[in-house]
Amino acid sequence: MVDGASGWQRVRHLYLPLLTPVIFVILAIRTVDAIRFFDEAYVLTGGGPGRSTETISLFIYRNSFSFFDIGYGSALSILLFLVLMVITAFFIRVIYGRGEGL
Repeated sequence: MVDGASGWQRVRHLYLPLLTPVIFVILAIRTVDAIRFFDEAYVLTGGGPGRSTETISLFIYRNSFSFFDIGYGSALSILLFLVLMVITAFFIRVIYGRGEGL
C-alpha cells in the first residue's frame, strides 16, 4: 500500500510468490492422497455398480486378493509407486527450482 500497489498487484507480486512453495506441498500431498483413495470406495460401493467407482487402489486390491493374481497386483503396486514418485519429484522440482536445494 505504501508503494501504491493495488490489491491485485499485492496478491500477484507479493503474496503468491511467498505462498507458492506451500501451495505445491499441499498439491503434492493431496495428489498422493487422492491416488491412494481406497477405503471409502470399498466400504460404500465396493467399486460398483459395474466398475464405475473403482479406483486404482481398489483395482490393485481386487486383482491381488479377490482374483488371487498376486504377481499382477504386485506389478501394479510398483507401477503406482513409480508414478507417484515421478509426480512428487515434479512437485519438488517446481518448489525448489531445478533441484539444487535437495
